[in-house]
Amino acid sequence: MQAVVEYYALLPADTDAAWQRLGPTLRQTGRESYEEFWSGVDSVEIVAPPELVRDGVVRVELEFSLPDRKPSREVYRLYMTTRDGHALIDDDERVGSG
Repeated sequence: MQAVVEYYALLPADTDAAWQRLGPTLRQTGRESYEEFWSGVDSVEIVAPPELVRDGVVRVELEFSLPDRKPSREVYRLYMTTRDGHALIDDDERVGSG
């Protein structure tokens, strides 16, 4: 779950390093879409620590700050994978609002 904390700590400022922490499923959306999404986010903060739901699945609650809007809390289920011994976020699913 440290991989999840480290990933969100990079965003939105360092999308290059954050992109390297994604698995193949999320990368299929394309780098351009990824950059476009994060360019519209002022900040993201983990508001509830990542929780292991089952093997390879982590639940995390995030607060997004967007320009000219009040912060938005969202709950995600992250599907993890590994590459060369490093944990990567392979897919994500929004499962609710915080």
